[in-house]
Amino acid sequence: MSLGERMREMRKMLHLSQEELAFRLGTNRVSVSQWENNRVMPDADSLIKTAAVLGTSVGFLLGETDDPALSLRSGDNDRASPALSEEEPAAAAHRYGIEEDMLLNLFNHLDRAGKAEVIDFIQYKLFRLQNAKGSSQFDTTRRLKA
Repeated sequence: MSLGERMREMRKMLHLSQEELAFRLGTNRVSVSQWENNRVMPDADSLIKTAAVLGTSVGFLLGETDDPALSLRSGDNDRASPALSEEEPAAAAHRYGIEEDMLLNLFNHLDRAGKAEVIDFIQYKLFRLQNAKGSSQFDTTRRLKA
């Protein structure tokens, strides 16, 4: 499967139009269409952003792996792809990390009840962490809004 086919597959799984994906990437629909039809290869920064928005890895988009899940294990996320190892740090300096982008993207696709569950779970984990460390570093009394 080509880069364009993988991009299209992931975009459709998220129920995004080419226009919506382009908006999230800060580009235009024509560019997304050209990428998906393998007419033009996205530059390194666009490829990294695309992987983050689609909740996958650059390695998956480039065909280095057939697993679309972005690995969050320690050490696996130091580089998005060996092919982009020199460009990635500069591209990542101006936004969240790939993992944060992926999580925010997934969170934004949840309905109100799903968002509330995630927030409750995070608050519970922070509460447990606070109690385990005996620290008042985390304020879990303030309610986050979904």
